[in-house]
Amino acid sequence: MIDHSLNDNEIGVLCPGCCYETKKKVGWVKTHTQMECRNCGSIVDIESRNFRAPRNTGADD
Repeated sequence: MIDHSLNDNEIGVLCPGCCYETKKKVGWVKTHTQMECRNCGSIVDIESRNFRAPRNTGADD
């Protein structure tokens, strides 16, 4: 049985190119393999090494 209770929690995904942090919901991350960095436009592979606990910096989906 899958626990869906964490899907609405947010994690921060860091762009390895410019270190910009984008907050994404866990449920979104589970269904995507890449995202575009809103700061520099680089394609970010959704990998655990790019995750971090999100800071309250105003970055959003």
